[in-house]
Formats: sequence, structure tokens, C-alpha cells
Amino acid sequence: MCSPHFLGFCHRNMFKSLFGMQIQRAPIATLLGFALLVLAPHPAHAQSPGAGERPLVILEDNDSVSANIQATALQDVLQAFSDATGVEIVVSGSADETVSVQFDHLPADEALREILGERSSISFYASDESDAEGTERLTRAWVLKGIARAHGPVPFGRKARRTPRSAASGGSAAFDQLKRQALMHKDPDRRKRAIEGLIAADSDKAKSALTQALLNDRNAKVRQAALENLLWYDDEAPRQPLIKAALRDSSAEVRRMAIEEGFAELAEDDPAARRVLIQALGDKDPGNRVVVVEALGDLAAFDEEDRNLQRALMRALKDDNEAVRLAAIEPLEDIEMKSALAEAAKNDPSSRVQRAAREALSNLE
Repeated sequence: MCSPHFLGFCHRNMFKSLFGMQIQRAPIATLLGFALLVLAPHPAHAQSPGAGERPLVILEDNDSVSANIQATALQDVLQAFSDATGVEIVVSGSADETVSVQFDHLPADEALREILGERSSISFYASDESDAEGTERLTRAWVLKGIARAHGPVPFGRKARRTPRSAASGGSAAFDQLKRQALMHKDPDRRKRAIEGLIAADSDKAKSALTQALLNDRNAKVRQAALENLLWYDDEAPRQPLIKAALRDSSAEVRRMAIEEGFAELAEDDPAARRVLIQALGDKDPGNRVVVVEALGDLAAFDEEDRNLQRALMRALKDDNEAVRLAAIEPLEDIEMKSALAEAAKNDPSSRVQRAAREALSNLE
């Protein structure tokens, strides 16, 4: 899972879905009604400055960043930062200014804040992978230019994801423009891209607009984008829209996301979320039912006294889809439901399910 830092938010594939392709350096372009500058790293550039020139930005041996920049175009500085650190940068607003700044041995996120100054709000993104010490690597940054930072930094890591906060103060115009596009633009791709920028513009206001899009948009990809953004709020996400998405959305992909990334996590501590997950065993898509069975199995192993979970897993063993029944075998083995496994080993119409049930019983002997 990627993690945000400072005033940002977190989505696994946000930048891929935002542009629909691998990010490349692009000229300033109009997207969502305002200028975006997209900068991708070119590591070879960082190693080969002109003869006798010192690189604008240096990545030190300990992955800290140093810079000595004098009256240099911001766009060139950001490109140098991207080349040196490997961080992709998206800038919303004008980058037509010069920068003078000097610092040594700063973490990458602090270095970027030093470069951009106080009139920028920044969303940071970490990779899904971490190093041997468990430290997540900064990979992307989204910069809102001309918007003052509303809060000081929070720790770079998963704790930040639990603390939704406004991305900016004074950014209501940008947010209102995004909201109009997210809810009313006739092009679903434009609505989807606008939705993906709402939390960066103002996380406090975004929840209502995202809920409207999830409940009312006719395009499944737009609803999925709205749901993915709502899930960033974790326990503070509005529950009823999530229930509707999990149980009644017309798109199997939307239902699966609500089940797998929403209720499967919430159900660890929330009996109501467990009930929704059990209801989702009735999903018409067998792939979704497999996801539900796997989630119920994890919960049953965690809480072996929950009879509702046990009954749900035994019900899954009667599903009309072979893959769903196979998925139920392992969790039933984990909670030692020998009678259910014995019945499947003897009477299931699928030889594969029978064999899996026999192996599970053998493991329990």
C-alpha cells in the first residue's frame, strides 16, 4: 500500500489512472481546466551535467538531497530534482518563476518543500515496496502552486493515511472547479480525472462530492474512482454509500473494490462490517464471492468463536461455483470444521473439491 505524506492522499494506481499511461515529461498542458506540468525522472541527466558544471540537485550516498541553486528556472530545478531522486512530479499552476535555495543532506520530501517554498501544497506518494529497514521510498509528488500550506508536516508513513486533512487553505476556487468537473462534465474521463484530484485540492470538502459521484454517476469507472478516493478516509468514510457499492452497484469491479479494500479491512473490528461482508456472499459474480470467502477465512482464523463466520464459510461450500467452493476449503481447514469437509469430500459434484477436502481432512489428522 502506498502512503501519503504531509497534505497528500494515497492511491495505488493514481498517477497511472490520471494520465492513462506512463508519465513522461510534457509541456505545460491544460487538464481539468488548469495547467499541469508533468516531470518524469531521466537518471542519466543527473549524472551528466555540462562540462565543469555542478549538478543543481545532488543525491547523496545516504539518499539525502543537497542543492545550491541560484536564480534558476523552477521547471529546470524540478526536473533536476526528479532526475536525481527518481521522483515523478506533477505541478498544478504556473512554474514560471526562478528559485534560489541552498541546503544540505535533507530527506527528499523536505528538500522539495525547501525548493517550492510556503506558497505550495504538496501531496507525496510512497511506493508499495520498502527497503530492508521498512522505510518506504518516495516516488511521486503532486504540487499545487499558489496555495499556502495549511499544516505542518506529519510523519512519512502509514500513520499519515489515518489523518485526513485539508490539502490547502485558500484553494476553494480550485476545488470548486474540480467538483464541477467531477459531477457535471459530460465526458466520463474528465469526471474521473477531476475526482482523482479532489482530495489534493481539499480533503475536508471532498468527501461529499465523492459520495455524490459514487451514488449517482452512470459510468462505472467514475464510480470506481470515487470509491477508491473515499476509501482513503478509512474509518471516517461514509458507511452507507460503501454498503451500496459493495452490495448493489451494477459493476462487479466496483463491488469488488468495496468488498476487498473496504469491508474486508473494516470487518476486523466492526461487527456491522462483518455482516455486510457475509451478505456479499450473495454477489452474482463468482470472482467476487471468492474474494469474500478469502476475507471471511482471514476473519475466522482471527476470531474462531464467531459462529456467523463459520456458518458463512460452510454456506460457501454449497455454492454453485466450483472456484468458490474450493476457496472455502482452506479456511474451513484452518478452523477445523471437519464435518463440513467430510461432507464435501464425499458428496461434492466436483472431483477437485472432493480431493481438496480429503487433503484438508488428512492435514487435520
